Amino acid sequence: MAVRLDDRGLLAHHAEWVGRRTGRSVAGLGPEDGTALLFAADELLVDGEHVKFCEVPRVEGQDALLSLLALDFRGDVVVTSDMGAAVAALAARYRLDGRGAALDLVSPCSASGVFEPSSSFDTATLMLFQAVRWSPCLRQSWGPGTYETTSGHFRLKVPQRSIYTRPTVTVSGSSLQVVLYDDHRIELDRWSDASRVTVHPPEWSTCYLTVSSPTPYRIGTAMTLDTPVIAGPHHEIEVLPKWWSDPPPLLLTEPTTRYLYDPCPGEGPALLFERRAVRIELLDRPGQVIRRASPMSDALSLDTTDLPSGPYVLQITRQSKEVVPLRQLPPLLQRADPLPGGAWQPAATPQAPHPRSTPPAS
Repeated sequence: MAVRLDDRGLLAHHAEWVGRRTGRSVAGLGPEDGTALLFAADELLVDGEHVKFCEVPRVEGQDALLSLLALDFRGDVVVTSDMGAAVAALAARYRLDGRGAALDLVSPCSASGVFEPSSSFDTATLMLFQAVRWSPCLRQSWGPGTYETTSGHFRLKVPQRSIYTRPTVTVSGSSLQVVLYDDHRIELDRWSDASRVTVHPPEWSTCYLTVSSPTPYRIGTAMTLDTPVIAGPHHEIEVLPKWWSDPPPLLLTEPTTRYLYDPCPGEGPALLFERRAVRIELLDRPGQVIRRASPMSDALSLDTTDLPSGPYVLQITRQSKEVVPLRQLPPLLQRADPLPGGAWQPAATPQAPHPRSTPPAS
């Protein structure tokens, strides 16, 4: 299936609108409907590194590679810019060569945290509990993260629990009516006239959730702490979403908010957050502060080099009484070779000073 360039159609206008809202260069790939992908037009994830292109890269066999990506869609498939077409083709090329590569997906809700309502099982909004990293041709989905919406139907792709986490859905609002269904749409559980509902759907399954409320509400999907492996009041804390999944901002609704953090290879030498009036600390299993974030230009940087196996708790304390949205940032960029198109990739983030204590037991 051939993919044609259309930089003036509906999808192109939508990508431009999302780009203005998110402050990024955004391209679209797919049919001109809700199944199309939106992604950073000049960025790519390659072997765990965030790569940015200064000019359109030359990709041999670009049309054929785009045709492979088009197989994931139905109908006439378009791409909205020359840069977006080249970067999407390059992602496919790297995947065929056996390298880890993915488009940096951009959610339309990235700026506001709101997505369009869904009123039936057939059009249910897909919610994920874990970020999916290496597929360049994902369909639109949300999560992990928390969003404000009026959507009524959700499709839950539920993973298997880990040693210390389990998949969790939280819904908060007023006069909530929440019903959980299995993949055959048979009712499993329901909650009525509630202000907050916590759901643990069956693991390793596909489920549906319907929510009704007279006002907009918040719904979130995440892996949450299940086993008390870390000292302190950390029941049901969420796993920190990965920056490369383009999560919505962390909403700091409480004076102190905690997230479970488990470092893994390829994430970079530091956690970066936009600079806000907050204090960010890393706690070990006994609950002791072992590292603190420090200001660096317009960001807050928490050094994660040489951390033994986790898990840890990321503790964020806001310095105001108001709700604070805190966005994660990708690693800093520096010149890289031999990637095409004048690509730039992450630099080693300057190490922030931090206190050290005895590493947690593995």
